[in-house]
Amino acid sequence: MESSATFQIRVEDASPFACPADSNVLFALERAGRKEIPIGCRRGGCGVCRVKILNGEVVRAKMSRAKVSAADELENYALACCIYPRSDLRVKLAPLGENAQEIRRQEQPARNCQNSETCGGVQKKFARSKG
Repeated sequence: MESSATFQIRVEDASPFACPADSNVLFALERAGRKEIPIGCRRGGCGVCRVKILNGEVVRAKMSRAKVSAADELENYALACCIYPRSDLRVKLAPLGENAQEIRRQEQPARNCQNSETCGGVQKKFARSKG
């Protein structure tokens, strides 16, 4: 397969977005300006971007077994930051453990670099006082 291949990714019933074969699904989603999947550490450790692959083929990068067990993988669960498409995909958000649920509620990607601070690979949004 050529690394220049691009596939269509659909999260639940939202319109699809393009994802190159050499990009993980979460990065392509961010690059497309989409917000269907929450963003956490971007490295397979926090579990915030946990999805279930409904159809399609992927290559999986290393991800936390605390967030996606071997049994989970057999049932097509994965972290969007750790999957690379090999065909068009359809995914849906998957249930999380308690830690990841708390992160999903608190962490939102900062969209404006002037009003954000990066901490541990996760951008946190802060309000700035005028004056």
